Amino acid sequence: MSVLSVLIGFAAMMGLLLLSFPIAVIMVVIGVIGGLMLFGWPLVESMGPVIWGVQNENILTAIPLFILLGELLLRSGLADKMYGALALWLGRLPGGLLHTKSITVDGEFCLFGSVNLDMRSLWLNFEISLLIYNRDVTKQIRELQSGYIDNSNLLDVSEWKQRTFGRRLLENVTHLAAPLL
Repeated sequence: MSVLSVLIGFAAMMGLLLLSFPIAVIMVVIGVIGGLMLFGWPLVESMGPVIWGVQNENILTAIPLFILLGELLLRSGLADKMYGALALWLGRLPGGLLHTKSITVDGEFCLFGSVNLDMRSLWLNFEISLLIYNRDVTKQIRELQSGYIDNSNLLDVSEWKQRTFGRRLLENVTHLAAPLL
C-alpha cells in the first residue's frame, strides 16, 4: 500500500463527509474498496462469515433491544403507568421497595447497575453496571445510601429463625426456580 493510496482514501472519506454521508457508510465503502485494492476478491469472500459471526453475538442483540424496550416504555407512557401501579401496590411498605446495587468507594467513585456478584449475572445474563469517577455524583449516591440505611430495619438472626413453615417453604420453592429467572 502506497502513501498515495492512503491519501486518496483519506481525501475520499473527507469528501463523502462533506457531502453529509453517514460516517458508518463512508467507513464501510472506503474499507471495502481499500481492501479490494490491497487483497483482491478473497477479502470480499471472507467478509460474509466474519460479519455473520460478529452479528451472532448475544450481547450485540441484547443491548440494543434493551434500549429499544426502554424507549418504547418511556415514549408510550407505559413506564409512568407502571410506576404508578407499583406505587399503589408497594406504597404500603415502609420506604417503598428498594432494589438497587450500588457501591461508593472512598468518596471518589461509585458503581451502580443491575449486576449481582454471582455467576448468572457475570457470565450467563448480560447485565450492566455504570462506573462513575466523580466526587460530586459519588457524594449524592452516598447520601442516598445513607438515607436507605436510616430508613431500613435491622434483621435479627433470632427473628429470621422464627419464620413460619409456610414462609420457609415458599422461599425454598422459589429458590429452585432461581436458575430459570
